[in-house]
Amino acid sequence: YFIRAALRKNRIGQGALNDSIEKILRNLDLMNKQGQLTNAALLLFGKNIRQWCRMATFRIGRFGASRADLIMQDEIDCPLIKMPDKIIGVLRSGYLVSPIHYEGLQRIEPLEIPEDAMREMICNAIVHRDYTGTFTQMRIWADHIELWNQGTLPPDYTIDTLMQDHESYPRNTLIADAFFRAGFIEAWGRGYEKIRETFKDEQLQMPTFEQVRGGVLATIKREKFIAMQQQKDGASGASGASAVRNIIISQLTERQLHIIKFIAENPLLSVKKLAQVAQVPYRTFQRDLAALQKQGIIIRDGNTSAKKWIVSDNVSDIPTEE
Repeated sequence: YFIRAALRKNRIGQGALNDSIEKILRNLDLMNKQGQLTNAALLLFGKNIRQWCRMATFRIGRFGASRADLIMQDEIDCPLIKMPDKIIGVLRSGYLVSPIHYEGLQRIEPLEIPEDAMREMICNAIVHRDYTGTFTQMRIWADHIELWNQGTLPPDYTIDTLMQDHESYPRNTLIADAFFRAGFIEAWGRGYEKIRETFKDEQLQMPTFEQVRGGVLATIKREKFIAMQQQKDGASGASGASAVRNIIISQLTERQLHIIKFIAENPLLSVKKLAQVAQVPYRTFQRDLAALQKQGIIIRDGNTSAKKWIVSDNVSDIPTEE
């Protein structure tokens, strides 16, 4: 995975395709002369990173009215080199919306937050965090996102420094070098400039950054999502429970809406049979069903011998395309 990414960016030579894993690790300074792996090697490419660093995971949570109101959560636990892609995939599948539009006949579903900028912030959190501390946390609310990772800024650096031309000063140099070679970050301290330019191009408010609780907090306003809700609520005169329903529906994928429809129509079928009826691959159906259960949209009623499925009243009357 790393070699393919680095080759696409021309940041390693084609000969790497034929190199041994040992040679590649040595070229990245991830293995010493005695053949011992560095901690960075284990975090970047290890299959079980928590074996080497208990808090090396990335947690995502969706919250309701307060910090005590946790609706659903996911913990991303994979090699660091794959973590940005994994996080974006999880955000796209269950936490953020992807407004649909068409360019000619091509269907376009961009993430509500500019994806390049979101990747940059995620990569910054991975590269610059203090791995002796706690896990990186992303809290998602109806109107904003908070991304916090432990680790203070370098000496003499402030948030204002990051917004100006500045030298690259990675906390974890070996992890940063691997991310640079894979094309995930730049080596010249341009990350925040890239974020600013991307939000400006899409006419969105720039995220705010601050040092709090021994780390750096990025706060991102969900302007597109807010606009979508205002448009829906304005068109329907929705308020209260109806507005909540709109929020729930807007964050579901078309496939999940499809699954809800079939469960509502077939509440007594097994998971395997439902997947067949809905014509959704079994494992995909299982993942979507688990996500819907986490959010309280689908409930398994175990009080009856039939153990039927129940669809929450908030979404039971979702209109579906024929």
